[in-house]
Formats: sequence, C-alpha cells, structure tokens
Amino acid sequence: RKVDLPERNPMEKLLAGAAPGLRLYRDAQHFVLENDYALYVLDPLYSGAVNFAWDKISQANLVLYAAPNSAFGPIFCDRFWPNARDVFRFQEYQGEVISDSADKKQVRFTGYGKSGVFANVQIVKTYTLTAGSSTLAVDYVITNGLDNVVPLNYGYWMLGGFQSQNGFQRLVPGLYGVEKNSSAAKQFATRDLSS
Repeated sequence: RKVDLPERNPMEKLLAGAAPGLRLYRDAQHFVLENDYALYVLDPLYSGAVNFAWDKISQANLVLYAAPNSAFGPIFCDRFWPNARDVFRFQEYQGEVISDSADKKQVRFTGYGKSGVFANVQIVKTYTLTAGSSTLAVDYVITNGLDNVVPLNYGYWMLGGFQSQNGFQRLVPGLYGVEKNSSAAKQFATRDLSS
C-alpha cells in the first residue's frame, strides 16, 4: 500500500523552542540533541532512528520523515540485506542518556532481534553531539549472541531518504554498492524496499 508522507516534518514544531548552546532533552518519546549548528530528533519507536535532522545554518531538514510502521525515510534505521531488511526496522529500542555534560551529549539505544537467525542479535548504537560541531557521531556494536549457532551472512544498512539540491533522494543497497532513486520521493511503499 502506498503511504502519503506529510509535506512538513512534524518535528519542525521543535524549531520554535530552538536555543543556542548544547542541549539534550525529551519531547514525548523522542530524544532531542541540539547545538548551535543542528537539531537532531532520535525516535526509539523507530529503532532509535534519526527522524529529523535540522541544519540551523542552511535552515533545512536533511532527512525524510516517516512515522513508525508507515514508510521509508529516517537514517540509522537498522536493516539487514538481502532478504531480512525489516527485522529491526520497526522495533522499539530502549533509549538511555549516558552523558549530559557541558561539552558532550550522548544517547544510547539498544534493540534485540525477535525471531529466526536474528533471535539473539543485539544492536547497540550511541549518538554523540558536541558543542563545536554539527556532526552527529554514531557508534555501532552488533552482537550475534552465543545462543545463536548460525553465522549471519547479511550486510548492514542504515541509510534512508536524504535531502539534496534536487530534493529527497532515496539511498538503498544495490548489487554493486549504494544506489539512489529520486522517483516518487514523496510517496513510498514498504514493499518497494522489503523482501
């Protein structure tokens, strides 16, 4: 089924309260990391993905919005390929603040596979934002649990819909590397990208 995406990201409501300096706060279930250069919204209901990335300098959102369980879009939305793309995609992750200091803000998300060969696979990702940079650093640890006797022969994929000079581009793993597709950028179906 096709899903119509909103023209504006609902997280733009946070821009009215944007402030200078390095901040970490909550908005409902979301974790928000902000500094003088950028504002990032992390969504634990969407596998801890970045569902809003506002560049304060260019005044632009850099990622395509998608509500959990609805469509394709966020970045750092955990997926494996081939043939297992959505095992983690719509899972709720446990989020926790691990650093809230004056010079560094960090949030860690942890998610677990639920079935099949991914039943004991754990993904832990830590987002870090510092005061002097717009870069959102993301550190990943993917662990195949000791109970799992099956090796994982899958590639990891975390890209989504990115803003470019020509509008949003959909980035997907292809046979020979990353491919981009700008067709139907306002409308995606989960079956378009799922096995």
